Amino acid sequence: MANWKKIIVSGSDAHLGAVTSSILTNNNILTTGAGGAIESSGITFVSSTLALGSSIITSTGATSILSGSFSGSFQGDGSLLTGLPTVLAIAGDTGTDNVSLLTDTLTVVGGTSLTAAVTDNQISIGVDNAGITATQLATSVAGTGLSGGAGTALSVDYGSGAGTAVQGNVNFSLSGTGGEIGVTGTTSQALGGGPSYTLTLPDTISGNRTFSSNLTVTGDLTVNGTTTTLNTSNLEVEDKFIFLNAGSGSTAPTGEGGIIVEAGTADSGSAFYYDGNSSRWSLADGVKKDATSVTPEAFTPVVVDVANGQTDAVKYKKNGNIKVDGSGAIWIYVE
Repeated sequence: MANWKKIIVSGSDAHLGAVTSSILTNNNILTTGAGGAIESSGITFVSSTLALGSSIITSTGATSILSGSFSGSFQGDGSLLTGLPTVLAIAGDTGTDNVSLLTDTLTVVGGTSLTAAVTDNQISIGVDNAGITATQLATSVAGTGLSGGAGTALSVDYGSGAGTAVQGNVNFSLSGTGGEIGVTGTTSQALGGGPSYTLTLPDTISGNRTFSSNLTVTGDLTVNGTTTTLNTSNLEVEDKFIFLNAGSGSTAPTGEGGIIVEAGTADSGSAFYYDGNSSRWSLADGVKKDATSVTPEAFTPVVVDVANGQTDAVKYKKNGNIKVDGSGAIWIYVE
């Protein structure tokens, strides 16, 4: 139809029936790009579905359905959301119930003698100030020395037999034995007062005593008496010298002492000893274990080695003694 057509120039207004472009994409919402150029936004709207990348909004008339992943804040009561739990099932020793997560409040009740408190998202269960009464105790709480439960208050069984207790006002006494063990402290003390005693050993222990295991003496050991018996398989003496006949002084026979080896007859044997009367080491048989004096049956000769600096003293000039002089000659002394 022949009519006037408007020429559109920059800055003019125009009403166009349709606009097409080869750079636009079907169903894309348009947006303004650089320099005011019209571009496709990448957001599509087809029928009742708006596509925002991977997120989709579908209009169903009265409601809309959103699918995909979303972030940020949303408004509403969530009543139209589906797939979410709305009921919490609870159960106790007796009874069950359902709590609506939308409308109900879950309340924890302490029960008899118990209290329940909620603070900072935590539930605390405690014993009521009135405590647990006797009626709430089972019989099983009682045991040896304890009675009660099942409605009866707990009580302690006192007595002197097994399975009974002793009251704190019962006195306790501890005494020692003379010559064996000593006790210091108040003789009679109440058990409930925490009795305290100190046990001591006397300086002198009387009577015969046997130690079934080892005995170690870190100081000096002094044994007084007439006989010391060592019933051992082996005797080990660390000292280099054994001092015999100690304290004899000038008591006759002067300087007499040695060892007796039991041989042949019980409690007697052969003696090797120093004879003070002759000032010589001597031998004798049949010497009793408790002998205090021995008559020598033979003397042991000694060798004086002059070549090694030994002296031919008078005390060595005894019958049978041997001397080796500086030339190596051997001499036997004869009176």
